[in-house]
Amino acid sequence: MAETAPGEVAEVDFGRLGLVEDPETGRKRFAYALVVTLVFSRHQYVAVSFTQKLSVLIAAIEAAWEYFGGCTRRVVIDNLRAAVAKSDRYAPIFTRTFLEYSEHRGFIIDPAPAGMATGKPTVERQVPYVRKNFFQGESFRDLAHVQEEALKWCTEVAGMRVHGTTRKRPLAVFIEEEKEKLIPLTKERFDTPAWSSPTLHPDHHVRIGYSLYSAPTAYISKKLDARTDSRLVRLYYKGQLIKTHPVVLPGKRSTDFSDYPKEKTPYAMRSCSYHIEKAQEIGHSCKQFMELLLSGDFPWARLRQAQKLLRLPEKYGKDRVENACSRALAFDLVDVRRVEGMIAKGLEGTEGPSRGKVIAPARFARPASYFVKKEDEERT
Repeated sequence: MAETAPGEVAEVDFGRLGLVEDPETGRKRFAYALVVTLVFSRHQYVAVSFTQKLSVLIAAIEAAWEYFGGCTRRVVIDNLRAAVAKSDRYAPIFTRTFLEYSEHRGFIIDPAPAGMATGKPTVERQVPYVRKNFFQGESFRDLAHVQEEALKWCTEVAGMRVHGTTRKRPLAVFIEEEKEKLIPLTKERFDTPAWSSPTLHPDHHVRIGYSLYSAPTAYISKKLDARTDSRLVRLYYKGQLIKTHPVVLPGKRSTDFSDYPKEKTPYAMRSCSYHIEKAQEIGHSCKQFMELLLSGDFPWARLRQAQKLLRLPEKYGKDRVENACSRALAFDLVDVRRVEGMIAKGLEGTEGPSRGKVIAPARFARPASYFVKKEDEERT
């Protein structure tokens, strides 16, 4: 291979180390090593993990850049599924998140051809080297202990050995010739996002994980792209950002009431004062009726009735609804269905009872003389 310039290329490879106890389960699991090797100096960094997920891969590479004090201009990576969506010798397709990460740090992704060890020769034999010279025969408490010792080993052992190819000490070459050539880490550590494709439901919310986030009416029933990091949820439609929310806890929701149509916003906000103000526009009795309807500890349980009452003038007119509310109040009847029934039967104009006590007449009343005469007949 042609000689590379200082700070130009880093090669990355994953490999299995061996069993390490997992404190969360109390069982031993296979630990993996991600080896990042600077091609010019041969200086390397080792990150250990239990998985090869995308978030783990990016966190390990970020830790390597922090260890080196900068990143290279090109990164040769194996065809890891977390980073490469489709392997192709000439036009590979990268996962959206890893491509975003490369743009964040400013390096070019250069995936090695599938099945060709010569595509990344500098790092290819480093995983067996790390396993044999660092891991085997040692005792480790847990994964954190392995990582702590790996960092010391990279600096004090691997970095100070005389490399078989260059015949130089990697750490010395790195400090003298390569460190200053790396791209400075001017940006904050990359916050690895997760992408999903939720559909906006009729209630104006999408479900991401176990949380709900609102979006405008125009996108109902459409599939959106959601980008979720540790702080924000961003919703996109056809590449255009349409909504941003702070991340909320599972089981919670983040709602922007401006996403609803204007006529539905008060209902969504459970606004009682809005409905009372609208009832005032119909008439005084309608306002009194609305105030009674929305009184109590849980007024929002009757907001559907309030909405129905405000729609009645569209069908019957304000005067008839006002008269029906006045008659319903006379009977202490707070039921919108009954109010509409009065209007439908034409009873809204019938004079109601006074607000005082109503005494119904006796059904079988008889004059007192009737009972006296009956008693006299029985005696005779």
